[in-house]
Amino acid sequence: MRRVGALVAVAVLALAACGGDDGYPPEVIDNFMDSCTAQVGASESYCRCAIDRLQRSMSFDDFQAAEAQITAGSEDLPRELQNAVDSCVDEL
Repeated sequence: MRRVGALVAVAVLALAACGGDDGYPPEVIDNFMDSCTAQVGASESYCRCAIDRLQRSMSFDDFQAAEAQITAGSEDLPRELQNAVDSCVDEL
């Protein structure tokens, strides 16, 4: 499960770097997909599942707050983010 967290953390940092305040802009989603699929062991279906679940479960503002927590060095993903992607593990 630690590997999944690392995959998501890398993609989260890439996603939040391009953000806006009202939703997940297309270029942000593309950036997430590019960063996520570039990680060893991350399939495109896993990454698509992850971003879809994140968009449904977290506002972009909440997502940016999670990104700040990751950037600050937290080893644990925020609960909301972790819950959103845990169900995608079967897609790996």
